[in-house]
Amino acid sequence: MKNLILFIFLILKFTTFIVAQNSIKINIETPDNVNAGSEFTVNIDINKNNILGFAKLELYLPVGFMPKVIEVAGSTVINQDQLLKFIWIELPEKNKFNISFIVKVDYRIMGYKEIYGNFHYLLNGQRKKHPIAVLPLNIINEISLRDKISTENIVSRKVYPEKITNLNTVFRVQIAANKRRINKEILQELYIVLAAIKEETIDGLYKYTIGDFATKEDADIFRINCGVTGAFILSYENGVRVKK
Repeated sequence: MKNLILFIFLILKFTTFIVAQNSIKINIETPDNVNAGSEFTVNIDINKNNILGFAKLELYLPVGFMPKVIEVAGSTVINQDQLLKFIWIELPEKNKFNISFIVKVDYRIMGYKEIYGNFHYLLNGQRKKHPIAVLPLNIINEISLRDKISTENIVSRKVYPEKITNLNTVFRVQIAANKRRINKEILQELYIVLAAIKEETIDGLYKYTIGDFATKEDADIFRINCGVTGAFILSYENGVRVKK
């Protein structure tokens, strides 16, 4: 059985994949072997071949893989429940661009793991999707490391936005800003509860926030748990945004 698993892994060990559909090319590089408790870098080169507008890259990560983005190429990044999403309201103008992120591997896991996903885009007004080939990794571990327990970056308390009318000062979390209005379907990619998202026009930009929260601490817990990379907290006095 072990020999069979090793044989399958050796077949899949070449972890640079090129997928193409309608001339889109995506090249993803990952290492073959990774030590538990260490970090590795994922580099993704995308050639969109003149496709414009909305697009989304979804990558499903194994439990124990904790990503930290490096290069986002103008996308909004959401990391939640082992799903890492790069969302472009408008794809970059240049055909070839790069995104990358670092993955920290929990020191308690071991064995064969996979990263896989899909790239979504619009073509002639229709949503298209093609799969990202499976990226296999072998996690090398020692029993002594797996005995440790980590509580890093755990936020156990859940906080949800609510409508607050009895406070002069409330807090909101901004998740996006764009020159053009973002349609509802794309907004739901950022946060599923569309009714909780507020739209404002400030300094020539459409800005999107979630709230209200009675305290800055509650807003910060929501910011962490919502998974939107780059989200930040704003305060409002009597419904008016307070400029920093």
